[in-house]
Amino acid sequence: MAGQAWMLIVLIVIIVIVVLKVVNKKQSAAVKLTVILFLFLMATVGYVIVTKDVNLTSPDGIVYAGKVYVNWLGNIFKNIGKVSSFAINQNWAINSTNITAP
Repeated sequence: MAGQAWMLIVLIVIIVIVVLKVVNKKQSAAVKLTVILFLFLMATVGYVIVTKDVNLTSPDGIVYAGKVYVNWLGNIFKNIGKVSSFAINQNWAINSTNITAP
């Protein structure tokens, strides 16, 4: 199951790259953003499905996969917030005791 999922992801990435090469230059920024978001979504959904061994053959399995993905994504944003608040609360002043006079 995991091998098939990764093959599908590789196929989709190849299709997206081909489409990206064909689009008009005026639309390239929007298309690149869309491709980046799509690749992020595919990679993260694939990661969650493979690591949690979700059964996608039943409707209950699909609902469970959605719940696991949303929970996983929410935990990532919570962790980013914790790391950011920790970094903000650090003392970023210059330590004058380590400075030597010339």
